[in-house]
Amino acid sequence: TGLDVTYRNAKLKGEENSIINDSISTKTISKASMKLQYIEIPLTLKLKTNEIGYFRYFLQIGVAPAFKIRARGDVKGTTATTKTVGTTTTDLGTETFDEENVDIKDDINNLNVSMVVSGGVEYNLSGNTNLVLGLVFNNGFSDIADGDLKQKSNFFGLSIGVLF
Repeated sequence: TGLDVTYRNAKLKGEENSIINDSISTKTISKASMKLQYIEIPLTLKLKTNEIGYFRYFLQIGVAPAFKIRARGDVKGTTATTKTVGTTTTDLGTETFDEENVDIKDDINNLNVSMVVSGGVEYNLSGNTNLVLGLVFNNGFSDIADGDLKQKSNFFGLSIGVLF
């Protein structure tokens, strides 16, 4: 087990068309980015080989519940409004919006559960002191946000450390 502070970023692009009434419609094109921060408590089982020369190889597997501590977002986009009468379409204008560093904590779920798979090598420096190098894959089980879209958090990571 352990205690990790993880930083995760996400980008979304979207287009939404809506009809206000029979003749007026809007088209919104937006781009959003999210910066999420979690405290993660990985619960894993680590399997190691016997020492081969100065090396030991390992595989680590388990789950990692993560608790949201911060969520910020940036949203940019445009909304174009048009009016259609018969076959004639008239442009009623375009609005742009740009919001930066918005608190989106209420839109992000408090708990994110994921599977952790890691593999790597330990190199014996001397006695009980080992240098550790590993590659970690974290695959989110649960959606990070409420809503119709499926939003999962997956990432690869590199772990480097010293065991003593």
